[in-house]
Amino acid sequence: MAKNDNILVIDSEKKSTPTEVLFMYLSYLPLFIVSLALCITASYIYVRYLVPKYKNMATMLVKNDDKNGGSIRGGGGNDLIDAAMMGSKKVNLDNEVELIKSKILIANVVAKNGLNIQYYSEGNVKRTESYYKSLPFEIVYESVADSMQSYSFIIKKMTKEGGAFAKKRGGKSTPDNEMKFSWGVPFDFQGVKLKINNKSISGKSDAVYQIVWKPIKNMAAEISGGLSVSPLGTKTTIISLSLVSENPQRGADILSALINEYKDQNIEEKNRVATNTVNFINNRLDGVKNELDGVEDKSLAIKKANPYFFQKDLLTGKTKELDELTKANIDIVGKLDVVGELYKRISQNNSVDLVPSYLGIDDPTIAYLVSTFNQSKMVLANEEKSMGKNSDLITRAKISIEESKENLLRRLVDYKNDLEKKRKQLYSSDENLKKLFGGVADYEKTTRSITRDQNIKEAIYIYLMQRREETLVTSSATTSNYQQYDEVVIPGGPFEPNQSKWRLYGIIIGLIIPIGLIYIKTLLNDKVTSREDITKKTKAAFIGEVGHHSNTKAFVVAHKSRSIISEQFRIIRTNLQFLLAGDKKTVLITSSISGEGKSFITLNLGAVLAISGKKVAVLEFDLRKPRIIKSIGLEKKEMGISNYLIGQTEKLEDLYFTFEQYPTLHIFGCGPIPPNPSELMLGDNMKKLFDTLKKEYDYIIVDSAPVGLVSDTFTIAKYVDASLYVIRQRYTLKKQVDFIDDIYQGSKLPGMGLVINDVKVGARYGYYGYGYGYGYGYGYGYGYGYGSKGYGYGYVSKTSGHYFDDMNDTGFIKKVFKKIKKMLFGSKSDSSKKAY
Repeated sequence: MAKNDNILVIDSEKKSTPTEVLFMYLSYLPLFIVSLALCITASYIYVRYLVPKYKNMATMLVKNDDKNGGSIRGGGGNDLIDAAMMGSKKVNLDNEVELIKSKILIANVVAKNGLNIQYYSEGNVKRTESYYKSLPFEIVYESVADSMQSYSFIIKKMTKEGGAFAKKRGGKSTPDNEMKFSWGVPFDFQGVKLKINNKSISGKSDAVYQIVWKPIKNMAAEISGGLSVSPLGTKTTIISLSLVSENPQRGADILSALINEYKDQNIEEKNRVATNTVNFINNRLDGVKNELDGVEDKSLAIKKANPYFFQKDLLTGKTKELDELTKANIDIVGKLDVVGELYKRISQNNSVDLVPSYLGIDDPTIAYLVSTFNQSKMVLANEEKSMGKNSDLITRAKISIEESKENLLRRLVDYKNDLEKKRKQLYSSDENLKKLFGGVADYEKTTRSITRDQNIKEAIYIYLMQRREETLVTSSATTSNYQQYDEVVIPGGPFEPNQSKWRLYGIIIGLIIPIGLIYIKTLLNDKVTSREDITKKTKAAFIGEVGHHSNTKAFVVAHKSRSIISEQFRIIRTNLQFLLAGDKKTVLITSSISGEGKSFITLNLGAVLAISGKKVAVLEFDLRKPRIIKSIGLEKKEMGISNYLIGQTEKLEDLYFTFEQYPTLHIFGCGPIPPNPSELMLGDNMKKLFDTLKKEYDYIIVDSAPVGLVSDTFTIAKYVDASLYVIRQRYTLKKQVDFIDDIYQGSKLPGMGLVINDVKVGARYGYYGYGYGYGYGYGYGYGYGYGSKGYGYGYVSKTSGHYFDDMNDTGFIKKVFKKIKKMLFGSKSDSSKKAY
């Protein structure tokens, strides 16, 4: 056993290097080539028949029409008309982006421009969206039975007289029914009344068009899905719009219509506020005019009753002070009048629409609350146009209006109370003047009161007249706060699909598929494939390896053969000397399970020893399932090893077979299969047999039963000097190596060494031979290439001329796919090759 450790010891901790992993994957190059070709071709086909999409782009300028930096939809600041119309609102591009993307706005655009009707040109494989402007006909929908349902129709067989109109069914162009129509003649078809006008068809046309009518909300949702709106930058008030669609001209028209609709809504809002302001001023003017007439009539009556001014000289010293008090009182009274009117208008009229935010009232809180109230009313008005009255958005808008109304009324009351306090203070000062004068006549008091009232009413009347004229002038020249910054860009090519991107995807997927398949195959592999699968689990010595071959003959070793496999058996013969020192000559050959090639190794090891001039006995000692005699095509003798063991014969010459090619090789057949092989091996004749053979032969090679299945091998072990344990690449299970190591560590078999059978050398199998120096690959130093016929020996395959895979003369494509199949799943010869 001491010498065993010196035979081909390999570092069990050696790991696969990156180079080995790389070459393992490169060994599957045909699989990669086919996968890449298929995936790249699939990407080209996918791009070819994928419906292209185009990206239109436009920009819109959001203008600020307040010179003092105020509003976006009507400014605030010091402009009374703007304050009366909308109040103050700063530019907020985030709000503008959300408003442009709102489905209400898009639905208005769809409804006004008939964008819920789409046209497609039917092809053999795919359909392409067409635009109504480029169609040879025009469809006019007069009525639709159910506006919440989509309708899909087909127009075909067009001539200069008319055509056929059919219903689209199941995504196919085959209609379930159809009807003839004439150009320009209205007709009904399954709940839709329409008319089709001829634009440019003058003869027979084979073109087939599909017309899809969709509900406005559905089409608005589709457009919204492809619409992108965002600020162009942080230092500008420009908004960028882009739309992805299947037809570039249609996309450009949608963007232009969207911008125009947004501008029109802005102008409409401004005009509506101006109209409400003018109506309010007109109503107030009528009331002030009546009040002013009453004051003037009263003044005229007093003057007629008092033709002279009494005690006029007493007022000379306090004229300036009285004038200032009068002006202040006039201002307060005017404000009280406006506040009272506003309070009355808001509190008593539940249907009030918009109210001015500034009519001489200098309280900022009231201006803010009026602006909030007006904005809520406008939101409600917009929502009621497109949604039902029971909508959640409308309910929330009404609640917001009521809250704003209550807050505004409370603030008006507080503001009125403040004015009343100031007015009382003025009256108190006035009373002090009266005490000072003491003797002011009732006439002076009355006339002064009348004069104050008259001045107040006149000031209010003039103010309202001025504001009405300003409002009318402003409303007649209303402009939008939005302007299309540049024309909509119509792209020259499709946005999607990106051919370069899909080609890259094809290459990536074409690489991932074979890598994944190879990785999964490696991951799920439970068979011994690489030398590391053995060395990391056992320290048993390696004696040699036998390469894979497709030859079905039992003997592959010839006297003068220079084939690779012959040299491999010669190396095993050489390494065997390390196990058989001195006069030791008996070798036991076994394996874990049947099919690992122990009988094949036994025959050829015996042959390679025999051609060296040694007298060799090969014993078919697998008494349960003998294979050696059958594999070499000989008829069984009546006598065999089993007959010798039971004492029926003692003549060795009655038991063995000889061969002309191997004159010193004697093969002892099993004979009849005994019913009790284990007990038979325990008899005295067993020792007698081996003692006799050791005297007659230089080497005794024993082919035993698989050690992993029966115990016969351990019974024979005491008669042998060395043991060769056969492991078959891609066949022996990895977990069986633990069992092998257990036998080795427990010294259950004498002089144990390992022989690797059916080895395929190369990166694909993770096997490079013993430390690469023993690699029996195709470049092994003697020129053992394909075509070696084995000098003077007829057991070499005549079809292949070598001991490895056949290379049949088949077509290139068949060869490639056969190669890929063998790479991934192995071949019939790999899994079911005759292993003796």
